[in-house]
Amino acid sequence: MQKFVFSLIGILIATTSYASDWQFEPYVGADAQVRRTFFVRDYGNNLFKERVPQGNFFLGTKIHEYLGFELGYMTAFGAHRNAVFESPTSLPGREQPIVPGDKLLYTTTAKVDGINANLIFFIPANEKNNFIIGLGVARLRAYFKIIQTGDETTTYTPTETAHESPEFVRKKCVAQAKFGIQHKLTQNLGLRALVGWENTKKFKTFTPRAMLDGIGDKYKLRLRDSFNCGLGITWYFN
Repeated sequence: MQKFVFSLIGILIATTSYASDWQFEPYVGADAQVRRTFFVRDYGNNLFKERVPQGNFFLGTKIHEYLGFELGYMTAFGAHRNAVFESPTSLPGREQPIVPGDKLLYTTTAKVDGINANLIFFIPANEKNNFIIGLGVARLRAYFKIIQTGDETTTYTPTETAHESPEFVRKKCVAQAKFGIQHKLTQNLGLRALVGWENTKKFKTFTPRAMLDGIGDKYKLRLRDSFNCGLGITWYFN
């Protein structure tokens, strides 16, 4: 998929280079989005909230009738979920299932944020509407936390909870792509709707930070690729 993305970038740039309509039209804006993060089965899919609201704040410029460049900062709200594990379920990354009769209670947090840079290709549909193709790279920080709050009969004390609260943090550069449509309401104000893809599978296996007594070593997380969709508003300086 990444080879396809970068090959497409080269083709589109080559196509626009034959035209002479170069320009400078800066813009800023913000997207309200929903991220869908997929986990590998039994490596987090049944523990974390997968749909998370996020915002993308961006600035860019058109440098050609069909070509632009955009920088963005994406930040997500920490998504919390209460989860219950009981036999025969396994905890993330563990082959051995929970002991029959046990019921473990967890609170989890998931958050992904970072910066991104994209080439934006504008394909005119009519006077006020353009299709958008964005191809680029994102530097993402993925953060996940698991807190075991108790079992079926007991609520853990803060000290007991500390022994079962692994944190997972990794940073990675990943390919991304987005597609959508933008509509100009006025000469300076526009709206856009986008769907996006991120190669978060590249994060591979998460192992937790060091924990008390090394208990957290039993947990492992694995991501699949992520998707997002949203609506945005753009202000053009022209």
